[in-house]
Amino acid sequence: FGLRIGGRVKMLHTTNVVNYGPSYAVPLNLPAAGASSVEMQSATVSKMSVGGARGRVRRACDIAIFPATPNEFVVAGDQGMLLRGSRFGVTPVPRQYSLSDPALGDRFSSRYVSLCTSVQFSPFFTSFFVAAYCPATIALYKVDEGLALLTWKDISSHDLISVRWSPIKPSLFFALDANSTVFAFELLSSKPNKPSYSETFASGNRSVVSIEMSTSSSNTDNSAKNDSASVPLEHGFVLTHSDGQVTAHKFGDAYTPQVHGTNNKGYDQITCISHMRDLLGRYVNTTESSNQSESKY
Repeated sequence: FGLRIGGRVKMLHTTNVVNYGPSYAVPLNLPAAGASSVEMQSATVSKMSVGGARGRVRRACDIAIFPATPNEFVVAGDQGMLLRGSRFGVTPVPRQYSLSDPALGDRFSSRYVSLCTSVQFSPFFTSFFVAAYCPATIALYKVDEGLALLTWKDISSHDLISVRWSPIKPSLFFALDANSTVFAFELLSSKPNKPSYSETFASGNRSVVSIEMSTSSSNTDNSAKNDSASVPLEHGFVLTHSDGQVTAHKFGDAYTPQVHGTNNKGYDQITCISHMRDLLGRYVNTTESSNQSESKY
């Protein structure tokens, strides 16, 4: 079978909406006119196996592909749900990620979480990812652990829009809230449970609607073959504003790695990766020990 030369093909565009989540999920009402940017976020996920359940959730706010296994992904959606899915085959466990164990109560004493708005995997440790929730809560997860390893509660009085890992520093990630404030979290600092820095970028009626990380490099002498002739990598983030403008912001030395042959007083990349690996290992061991203790009662 085939098409003859000069034949015509009729193309159809179809959309498949997947119903995912536990069967007891209650769909939320659609956002009213004038709703915030977080409430207006929505996405359609093509026909896939998501979460392994038959319930329904009204909206999906974000999706992230597993870096190590592209067949799998996590979907952030209504009612604070963070669900694991797969394009083919049965979805592995855990199929849902939670801030706390529903069977044991809320051990983190956090408020009711109504929406999971953003999720992203670490570019250095691909088995770990962070997720942002409304009200302003952030959680750190490991792909094979259903409960959060670490949580940051009430970091802002506004809803969180997005969370992004630094592409150059393993221990650093950023969060953007609906007030156009960017928070920086340094996991290797003396106070990892609080933002190490924050700055508001709102101007008049203009607000920030998204944040993305940016890296670039250049060289002043293409014929040079030694590091001393290279211009340091330019690292920073890009903000998109409600009026359509895009602004670029450069990281300071504290958030950039050392570059040989320059005056950059940044951190040592190898040491940072080593310390971060040890820290994540301690988080995992602490969570596993806590789960074993709670299961005895």
